[in-house]
Amino acid sequence: MFLKLRVFRKLFLIGVCFLLVAIIVAPLKLLLAIFSQKLAWRFAFYVSRWVGWSLAAIMGARLRFLNEENIPRENGFLVVSNHFGYIELMATLARLPMVFVAKEEVKRWPIIGMANRIGGAVFVDRYTGGRSEKYGSMVYDALRNRINVFFSPEGTTSDGTFIRRFKSPLFVPANRLKVPVLPVVISIDKINGENLNPDNRDLVTWHSDMKFVLHFLAFLELKSVDLTIRFLKPTIPDYDDSDLNERRRFSASIRQQISEVYRELHPGYREDFQPPEPDFIQEKRRKIRLNGETE
Repeated sequence: MFLKLRVFRKLFLIGVCFLLVAIIVAPLKLLLAIFSQKLAWRFAFYVSRWVGWSLAAIMGARLRFLNEENIPRENGFLVVSNHFGYIELMATLARLPMVFVAKEEVKRWPIIGMANRIGGAVFVDRYTGGRSEKYGSMVYDALRNRINVFFSPEGTTSDGTFIRRFKSPLFVPANRLKVPVLPVVISIDKINGENLNPDNRDLVTWHSDMKFVLHFLAFLELKSVDLTIRFLKPTIPDYDDSDLNERRRFSASIRQQISEVYRELHPGYREDFQPPEPDFIQEKRRKIRLNGETE
């Protein structure tokens, strides 16, 4: 009974949060867009941090931020991190105003989809991903306009025991603009006051073929989730992005930085483990080969 009340209470508060966004933020964004699309985008960008903080608090996330001195002083940088679900996105947004690069189907997700649409997210489809010039140019425009952009180079989520190989395409806009890439390590410390362990991990991590709505409702039953967000030293990329090998070396170097810190935090971390890719990614790779594109 208490669990159901907790879920209803959180859903109600989330609803109130998005009602305020819908009746205040969204109309203001539309009004500003009449005069300047850039101004509307920046308005949503700065409001995004308030939305992230509110959602993280409502969902029971208790956040600890470390090494905040590594955050670049000027906006317009690229943020990348490990990716195990959705709460870590809200947690990072609670500290940094930014827009997300998200999968196309996220538009249709309850709550998170609406937040991304209002926040001006760059939506990419599963088949062209970050390889399309269209998406790269959108990220480029955001960075050029001093808007921070977050994307997950893993391309999809994991169960938190490993980090997938990083994709290289969306690092290219940062390289061409010579703006910082800020690596972030996000770790789950405790769930309902208990240390993270194999039995409770999947209450927070959302991966594989888990149904989003069912997982989200189960997540709302939790009293608390303790997360630590570590900001590593930013790197200003400088490589020949026309060379595929150089692109991959740079993305691998960022992954290595995150992996080294994550390994120290999780004794069960499987550094060299790379599971079979989900079916949709395999299909995406097939289309890439047919089109003669590269990662």
